[in-house]
Amino acid sequence: MAAVHPADRWGNAWLAGGLLVLAATWLGPLPGLSRGAFAAHMLMHMGVVAVAAPMIAVGLAGG
Repeated sequence: MAAVHPADRWGNAWLAGGLLVLAATWLGPLPGLSRGAFAAHMLMHMGVVAVAAPMIAVGLAGG
């Protein structure tokens, strides 16, 4: 049985965390609130662009 390299383990954690943030952003209350509040729209935007996207990129790059 091959050992899992620690960088692979962290890569999977970054990917899972990024997907979790993305799901929480898209499936949470923000999409409904963003129809009437610009602040909710910007929170959603920053959650996707500044938090989820870099986490997913690091996860796909392998840590």
